[in-house]
Amino acid sequence: MKLHQLLTELSHQGVKLWAEGDQLRLRAPKGVLTDQHRRSISALQPELLRLLKEGKLEKNSYFLPEIVFDPQKSGAVPLN
Repeated sequence: MKLHQLLTELSHQGVKLWAEGDQLRLRAPKGVLTDQHRRSISALQPELLRLLKEGKLEKNSYFLPEIVFDPQKSGAVPLN
């Protein structure tokens, strides 16, 4: 799993990540973390720690999903 995908999934599921020294810590709601999440976190741990220490994961905007306009669901009226 790629870093951005992992962070987006974890964020949407309420998982919090932080660094304590050289240790990566996390808090997750019960049953949220899958084996795939655990493997990905382990594999990406050095990069996650680096980003946390640099303060680059503290910005909530990093985790916002892509917004796609759907005129059928928005109630928008075409301008003709």
